[in-house]
Amino acid sequence: MVDKDLLQRSEQMDLLFAPLGKYAPKRRLVWVDYKKNGIDMHVSLAFYSLYGMTDEAIVAEMIRDFARQGKKIGSIVEVDPDGELVGWLYIEPGYFGECVREAIELRKKGE
Repeated sequence: MVDKDLLQRSEQMDLLFAPLGKYAPKRRLVWVDYKKNGIDMHVSLAFYSLYGMTDEAIVAEMIRDFARQGKKIGSIVEVDPDGELVGWLYIEPGYFGECVREAIELRKKGE
């Protein structure tokens, strides 16, 4: 599920952009998994892409922005307003391997 406050604010932004018609920035709801100082974190964002902006350009911009903040992105997933997967925009090489290793470690601790 997408954060209700984020969704409400992004819908308000959509209304402000509506007069621009087909040239209005497009809202993309994303979940970003990242590391900061070696700690796994995630955040839900409403990203607005300019008319004609490609997924590759969106990913490149987000990676640069997070890097400026000392964060390294592991994955970017686009979701719909209900939190259902729309698609993977970015997966860092080795991301799934790390997820599996972490799951194995958690399971070992639980045994």
